[in-house]
Amino acid sequence: MSIELLAQCAEILHALYRSHLSANGVSKHELPHPLRVPRPGDQTAAPRRRAATSEDVRSVIENAWGPG
Repeated sequence: MSIELLAQCAEILHALYRSHLSANGVSKHELPHPLRVPRPGDQTAAPRRRAATSEDVRSVIENAWGPG
């Protein structure tokens, strides 16, 4: 039950983040995809892809929050 609640909170916060970006002029095709947190026992969830290098991780962070 608590895992489901945390998953829903994360998805709602991400939706608010997307709406904030949209309200501040980010075009629709530049918005991140909606977050879908897999639940325990969820057979339809895609397997998680591991980052190949530290540069992959850096590029994801910079795309999300901008250059640091």
